Amino acid sequence: MMKLCNLLPFLFLPTVLSQCPDGWETGLSEWTTNNNKFTPPPCYQFTLTTNRISTAPSVRSIRVKNGVAQGGEMSLSDYMTEISSLCYMRCPVEGAACRIAYYAAGYPYQILIDQDNSVVGEERNVEISGYAPLACEDIVDVPVPVPAPVPEPLPAPLPAPVVVVEPILSDAPSDAPSDFLSDAPSDVPSGGPVMIVLPTPIVTPVAAPLVTPVAAPVLAPVGEDPTAGGVSDLNTDTVGLESSAPGLTILLMIVGMVVLQVFA
Repeated sequence: MMKLCNLLPFLFLPTVLSQCPDGWETGLSEWTTNNNKFTPPPCYQFTLTTNRISTAPSVRSIRVKNGVAQGGEMSLSDYMTEISSLCYMRCPVEGAACRIAYYAAGYPYQILIDQDNSVVGEERNVEISGYAPLACEDIVDVPVPVPAPVPEPLPAPLPAPVVVVEPILSDAPSDAPSDFLSDAPSDVPSGGPVMIVLPTPIVTPVAAPLVTPVAAPVLAPVGEDPTAGGVSDLNTDTVGLESSAPGLTILLMIVGMVVLQVFA
């Protein structure tokens, strides 16, 4: 019944086969014959060699348990379905260029599928070998690898809020003492200019000392006896005054200058 279901799509193919790629009919016939011939067991293994122009060949050992290939690989039945889908079911317009070789048992030996010959290195080119049935209990389940999640980019950090600090204004300068304006009148508005009146020292005028003029001494004529007549007493007093008057005058001048310097 399953074989008939696989053939159902081909019952509705276009009747104008001349529009299909060269070898399409032959390839379809070969696929149909081998697909009917090959009945895979529930559990088996095979070796898959992948050849690509863009990469180096890779060889993998694949195990199939209850019809499901381990590790997310493709089973032989999956390859047969892919050949049917890409090479024959989409004729005449979208068919791929295919070259398939089969083993006598019916499963493919070589699969070459080129869906777009304008793109180099995108063709499927695999070889299958080493097919052998296995006991299902001998196959250890291999989970399908899950790709690592791609970390989402972290949002950019928000800029720190700008805090505006208003300066505290006072009525007095910051370098002034706290009692600088203690004597200011209370009716002066806050923040208004304050005029500071410093006391002016009072200078008391000092009367200049009075200097009493001293009469010049009367000198006797040359040749006369200063002791003669009645001039001896006069000359004696004059000589005393003559000796003390210059010293007193100088002293009074010094005192006057000192007083003027003090109250200047």
